[in-house]
Formats: sequence, C-alpha cells, structure tokens
Amino acid sequence: MAINHHDTRSERKLVPSSKTFPLPIRVLNAVGGATQAKRLRRFRLEESALKEAAVRETGLSDFGDAHFEEGLQVLLASLERDASLHFFGQVLMRQTIVRNLSNRLLLVDAQKRQPEVFSAPLTPPLIVLGLPRSGTTHLHRLLAQDPDHHAPPYWELVRPLAQPGKPDNRREDMLEDVATLKRLVPALDRIHFTAADIPEECIHLTANSFESPRFHVFAPLYGYAAWYLAQDHIQKYREYRAWLQVLQAATPGKRLVLKSPEHTGGLAALLQAVPEVQLVQTYRDPATSYASLNSLTATTQVIASKRRDPLRMAETNLQFFAGEMVRNIVARAANPRRVYDVFYNDLITDPKGAVEGVYRHYGLSMSDAYRIELSAYINDNPRAKHGVHHYTPGDFGVSAEQVHERLAPYREHFNLETAYD
Repeated sequence: MAINHHDTRSERKLVPSSKTFPLPIRVLNAVGGATQAKRLRRFRLEESALKEAAVRETGLSDFGDAHFEEGLQVLLASLERDASLHFFGQVLMRQTIVRNLSNRLLLVDAQKRQPEVFSAPLTPPLIVLGLPRSGTTHLHRLLAQDPDHHAPPYWELVRPLAQPGKPDNRREDMLEDVATLKRLVPALDRIHFTAADIPEECIHLTANSFESPRFHVFAPLYGYAAWYLAQDHIQKYREYRAWLQVLQAATPGKRLVLKSPEHTGGLAALLQAVPEVQLVQTYRDPATSYASLNSLTATTQVIASKRRDPLRMAETNLQFFAGEMVRNIVARAANPRRVYDVFYNDLITDPKGAVEGVYRHYGLSMSDAYRIELSAYINDNPRAKHGVHHYTPGDFGVSAEQVHERLAPYREHFNLETAYD
C-alpha cells in the first residue's frame, strides 16, 4: 500500500528542536561542530575505539559470543549514514554504546565467577508485551506493586551489574542521566514518565546484544531498523535469559516482572529461550498506538540528531508495526494458550479487574498487602497525571484508515474494533 502523505505543516509543529536545549549543551554543539571535535578518536564512533573504551572502563576483555558484532557494525554504519548526529548526540551515542559493551564484559565475567547464578532454575517471570503505546507501561507498573514481585527500576536495567572491586555508583549515575534527559526534553514526562527508581522497559537489557529497537528511538536509524526486522532474535533472547538470571539473583525469592513492546515481534524466540515465561499481551486500536509512538519518537530523536525527517520516521514506524505483528500472529498460532490478553479500554476503565484477570489466568495469589498497594497506586496515578499527551493518527502524514489497511491482519486476527481505545 502506498502512503499518501498530507500537508506536513501539522507534524512540523509537533517535532521539537535542539534549539531548545539548555545553553551549555547548545554551546557544546556549536564548539564541537566548529572545531571538528567529532573527528577526535575519543569521540569517534568506531568499533575498535568503542571496544577499547569498554575494556579500559571495566578492566575486562571477553565480550562473549561474537553474534553481537554484526548488530554493532550495522548500528555504527546507520549512525554514520542516517542519523545526522550533532556533537552532543555523538557523545551520548558513544556513551550508550560503551555502556552496552561494558555490560557485556561484566556479564561474561559474572558467568565465569558465579556459574551457580546461571545454572539456577528461573522462577517464571511475568512479562508484558504488546504494540508500543498500547498500555504496556501502565499494566507493568500495576503488576510491579505486588510486594512479592521485583520490577527492576531504570537504573538496574541500564546497569544490571556493578564492577567488582569498585564503588557501586550505578543508581547515582542514573539519577544524573535521567535529570539530564528531562532537561533536554521537558515534554517527555507527558508521553512516557520515567525516573531512575521506577520500573522501566527491559529493552535496556536487549540493547546489550546490539539487537534492539532502543537505538532507533533516540536517533533516526533507518538502515538499522530494516536490519533488525530481518533477524531471528534467538541469540538475543539467550542473552536476555542470562540477564534475567542476574536480576533474579539480586532479589532472591521474588518473581521478576518486566515489559517491553519489542517482545511482541520476538515472541517465538522469547518462548524458545525462556520457556518458563508467563506472558500478557495488551491491545489497542493500532492507529492510536502508532500515532502515540510517532509523537514519542519525534520527541526523543531530537536528543541526538540535528536533522530529522518526520514522514520517513512515520513510515519506518509503520513498517516496524506491520513486521512485528506478522511475527506475533505466527508465534501466537504456533504457541496457543501461552499468552493472556488484556485490552486497553478494559485496563483503563477497570485496572484492578485487569490485574485480577492476569492473576486468575496464571494461578497467582493476590495478597492483602498487594491489594492495598494496588488500590493506592491506582488512586495516586490517575490518567494524565504528568500532563496530557496530544496526538492524532494524521499528525505525521498517515491517516488512521491507512494504518488500519496496513495492519488489517492484526486487527482482524485479534478482533479489534476500528475505534477500540
């Protein structure tokens, strides 16, 4: 189906600009660009330099299975070709990649030093999936209120392992990073509220495999996004299981509760690598989910990129939606009764009832303490608590009808009504 884009004035109004960055960062961008500082080795996005930086940071040298190298190389090529990074964006992407490489080094080191952690049985984790912006975050944070659950906070997902023999500053570092992020993009909380100490997506774990949609969220990486859709994700989820074992060992006796929309397309590989998993899938009118994702992506990509193409971004997101849902439908058909379904309007109108349905399906016990915490959380977190997120399906050049046409198999397979919101 060809997309007929409408007048682009509306979406241009919705795309933030790096001109609103705090003055020190605008100065950094100006100086970095004028002096060609991006060409210095300490700032360049080159595989060898990035690996060397991670080795220096950790004192380790074994990155584990070499499967990640293809993803890293595709990512670096896409950053060079597609991203149009400003200087601050290049510094941030370098910091992110080095952190992911350091996490790999620490994981392999932990597997050597503590093999018992990785041979221990995995308590069935409860994982939420679904199209982006379909209620996954809300349901995840409701499930996180159970005292018997551990929903890893942002800081723990970004840095799951501390460096042996060094002070553990992981949480403090993430407090600073989140504060910087919010100064850069003040509108972000209206779209997706986050903080260092609250549960966040496990997309940060899969980023360590360099096979993750997380990178495209923060920079327009069209080549990388196309490559990602063609992968089978098997090795990524083997490594994901190892990260779950790390998190379980840090909070023994508790069930892990996680969420990420990326598991929607990775369902088959996830079930193969983590057969114990208990899955919950959310549903929302795909046109509404798609519009919300476009708004989020347009807001976050300004953090790293100086030039963005809202229409191409929107088309890439639609291709991603379509590809991931085909994978999901095939995996669901091959694995019947492995996923419990929650619809968005049920979740919004009766959140407690939606959670009770999950617990009944998986035979989980709701303690009195959890019921109290759940009610308190629902009362304290009304919809739009952090501001109203305004968007429409046509804001980025694609109408709701075009989205429904492209994603017709998804809507028909799961019996979604056109205005199911």
